[in-house]
Amino acid sequence: MGYLPCHRLPDLLVLPKNAERLDRMRVHGRSVLLAVEVCSPGTREVDWREKPLDYARAGVPLFLIVDPVATPRRVTLMSDPLSGLDPFDYHRQPYRKIVTVEEGEILELPEPFGIKIETGALFDDDEPEATPRESAG
Repeated sequence: MGYLPCHRLPDLLVLPKNAERLDRMRVHGRSVLLAVEVCSPGTREVDWREKPLDYARAGVPLFLIVDPVATPRRVTLMSDPLSGLDPFDYHRQPYRKIVTVEEGEILELPEPFGIKIETGALFDDDEPEATPRESAG
């Protein structure tokens, strides 16, 4: 288990206050509670191929991928990272448990979160949200 590579900056990283840090930009993977990546057309291959391996090698217990590029849009939670992975160990799935749900379905985050996420809330709507107008009083 090691530190998150400094070149990997997740879109969201959830840490406890007492996270084990190497420096201001690097944290020990086993101290991370959750890493989240949101795919874009330009990052999708890296988000799905390289980052799960990097995060599993670092010991990140929960890795969430929000994929608005997929059809249908989906969210994947990877948990229980394998140990002993090599830097280019792409022939094995780096996490033992993988749960994928489509947009709008419920995804359960295990402890320490113990919550259910309505995944539709993670995606932008195609139409802008209507805002009530203020009355000209």
